[in-house]
Amino acid sequence: MANLNTKTSSELVDDLIRYDRLRLNTKRNMDALQAEVQKRGLSIMDDRSKQFVRFYGNEGSCSVSDRRSLDILNPDRLKLCVSEGVFNRNVTVTTETKYKLTPSFEAMLKALFTGDYSFEYELAEFVHAHMHMLPDAKQEKLLLKRLKGDYEKDRKTLNAAFDVDEDWDAELLYIHQIRNGELIRAFLPDDMMDAAMTELKKCIMVESKVAVALDYEEENNAGKV
Repeated sequence: MANLNTKTSSELVDDLIRYDRLRLNTKRNMDALQAEVQKRGLSIMDDRSKQFVRFYGNEGSCSVSDRRSLDILNPDRLKLCVSEGVFNRNVTVTTETKYKLTPSFEAMLKALFTGDYSFEYELAEFVHAHMHMLPDAKQEKLLLKRLKGDYEKDRKTLNAAFDVDEDWDAELLYIHQIRNGELIRAFLPDDMMDAAMTELKKCIMVESKVAVALDYEEENNAGKV
């Protein structure tokens, strides 16, 4: 704001009150809009077994995602399930007696608890033969290197590789679950995987929190929010 030093104290107070009223009204409208978008996103995610959905408008887009938080209920049993070495490398016990997990170990436990994984295909097999657009050798090599199981990043990777603009809903779900399956195999012993998976579910609790994120160009093209 320009020329604030020329305003009287009374004018400054009135301006603050006016903008605060505008802020509160804007927040109420934003809350209502976000609640409706969230409701529609949850409905689609429930119907399609997804954790991410994006809506498009003329000004930009809005994503709705199901962000999951993990709580360890029985750390001693968890340690027995995965071996002491795996536990010590991937879990940090803080001074507040909280357990800090590496991102990959946390992702594995979340996937295991929620059933958000698949052992049906190896990623190479799925990319080579089971997508609705099949890659050539060069594209396949790129995809196997860059697909990580992140819905939004993988969508961009697929669109860039094939030079298209598609949602890739079915493929993104499979890729996400295949990568999660790989994590489970990496952390759990092959000869005791089923038993370890059963026991691990008794050690943890996963709660879901839905997040809404906007993506649009600012009017002065200075960046995105």
